[in-house]
Amino acid sequence: MTVVGLPIFAALACVLVVYVGTTVQASLGIGLGMLSSPVLALTDSDFIPVAIILAVIPLSSSVAWSERAHIDRRGAWSRAPCRRRACCLGPHVQGPGSPATRR
Repeated sequence: MTVVGLPIFAALACVLVVYVGTTVQASLGIGLGMLSSPVLALTDSDFIPVAIILAVIPLSSSVAWSERAHIDRRGAWSRAPCRRRACCLGPHVQGPGSPATRR
């Protein structure tokens, strides 16, 4: 029996490690990538980095929503223009990467 092309044991291991990683990330602020990335990469290298990014988006949103009273909105808005520029310029500074990543 397979789930998403993986044996059932491997799929359950991936779900469990992402669950534990998100629990640690929500409580300590770090942990999802460190715990789940190695297991997901060993299971199937196509999971990295997309699976981690997709798991972090709802996690970060829910933590921000629950802690919204403590967010420094003034500080976040004052830093937003620099972050937008950095997001646009970063890929150009970094370059195209290795030939293996340019498929």
